[in-house]
Amino acid sequence: MIVSENIKIKIQKPISADKIEEELKKNGLTPLRWAVINVENDIYTISLSYIRKEI
Repeated sequence: MIVSENIKIKIQKPISADKIEEELKKNGLTPLRWAVINVENDIYTISLSYIRKEI
């Protein structure tokens, strides 16, 4: 099932797409697509779509 949600991650600057994707993978998420939608200090809100594995 494809799931879309907003998640918050903490990343130190300098920021890059590779750092964001690495942090998502650490949380067990392999994104189909993502976008930064908000930034507050080192907290990034990410709009994310990924495939949730059925249990």
